[in-house]
Amino acid sequence: METPPAHVAELADARGFGPHVLTEVLADAGVACAGLAAVPIMLAPGIGLTVGPYNPWVKALGVMFLVLAVVLPMAGYHAYHREYANAPRLHCFQQGLILASGDDLQPHLWSEIEVTRRIETVLVGQGPDQHQVHHLDVRTRDGRLLVTMSGHIRPITRVEALAHQRRP
Repeated sequence: METPPAHVAELADARGFGPHVLTEVLADAGVACAGLAAVPIMLAPGIGLTVGPYNPWVKALGVMFLVLAVVLPMAGYHAYHREYANAPRLHCFQQGLILASGDDLQPHLWSEIEVTRRIETVLVGQGPDQHQVHHLDVRTRDGRLLVTMSGHIRPITRVEALAHQRRP
């Protein structure tokens, strides 16, 4: 479990939020997945053009495909880690939460927060297969949206449970 940085922990302590419970990184892995998807796309023509009975220019193109099969996943991995490092984080404590985005820290007691779970049904692929996507809107009592968590059910359920059990 990721622990909050010192300045977040100090703010939580000053606000009396109690012990740290969990931290959710609000990042997407899309770029890394795209980089990995490029491997088979680049590898097959790279090998075929390199080992086939082609002229040197075509073989050079094959080598280029092979280089891209290595470089694109590395670039995706690097982009993901850069995005992950700079992604906003939702730090949850027993008595409150802190939404941290860079140097901007937004502390709130659980009593100041409303959470709403939404379930969206989406079509997957081109067939009739449906998939449920869970969203959790975290808002202040006056309705201002702080963050919408989407995707994985476990962190959504954990934040929702904290919000409901800590509200007076």
